[in-house]
Amino acid sequence: MLLSRASLNDTPPRETNLLSLLGLADTGDIDAAWMSRGLIQVGSLWPLILLAKLCVAALLGIPFYMPVDLAHTAAFAAMLLVDGLIILMPRREAFARRLPHVQKWAMLPLVFLSGLFFRLWLSGADWEGADGFILAAPELAVAMLAVCVFGDRRLLGLSYFLGALLISVIQQAGFVAIGLLVSCVAVMFITTLRQARADRARALDQHARDERALRADRLLHEYEESGRGWFWETDRHGCLTYLSETLARKLDQSATSLIGRPITDIVQPGDRQAGDGER
Repeated sequence: MLLSRASLNDTPPRETNLLSLLGLADTGDIDAAWMSRGLIQVGSLWPLILLAKLCVAALLGIPFYMPVDLAHTAAFAAMLLVDGLIILMPRREAFARRLPHVQKWAMLPLVFLSGLFFRLWLSGADWEGADGFILAAPELAVAMLAVCVFGDRRLLGLSYFLGALLISVIQQAGFVAIGLLVSCVAVMFITTLRQARADRARALDQHARDERALRADRLLHEYEESGRGWFWETDRHGCLTYLSETLARKLDQSATSLIGRPITDIVQPGDRQAGDGER
């Protein structure tokens, strides 16, 4: 039976909607385990973000506890709680058993609240006489550090920025502030979407190459098992690094016992008078 050219091609990927493109839905056609590993890395590096927040507060003279301002203290406690969840949750076994897109859904609101409560905590300090740059510089510096920690998980960076900027817009409630927030979010979302398309195309290409390599390896293994071919591999010194099981059985030895030995140990000189070659 002849195989058509189409049957040898990789299965075309399924159509993806916006959620699956952003890693918020199960695509089913590519391995998304990289996302889980990325979230574990975020949890491992998030103590640096928390340390940066505390250092910024210390440099600006913001107290951690204000008895006369319970809202300020509550914002600080809430920030510690949310940041603690970001650090600990990716390491939990129950979290690791979830699908990657479910894990990302769980991290998005925590990241949003982290930026939100940090901005609330900063807004509770005495900023009399401070200009707009001084107000924005601390949260902007921490936000840029958070984006570096997120890396390829750009949607998490967008969520953090949205939480941090939302309080500023609510407090100022001006046309310029609202326009700035909408513009920043729109630019970050478009960038995230385009990068997600490029990442998905690259992941699909890698997935196709892996599938072809596995298919070739399977066909080679089946050919070896049929006994119609012997395969071996040597290094530059002529020592065996691979030997097929069929050839090892033919030699009445195990493949592991032959690995590392010179190829000349299993190749005999030929008899030229009988018409054999040199080997």
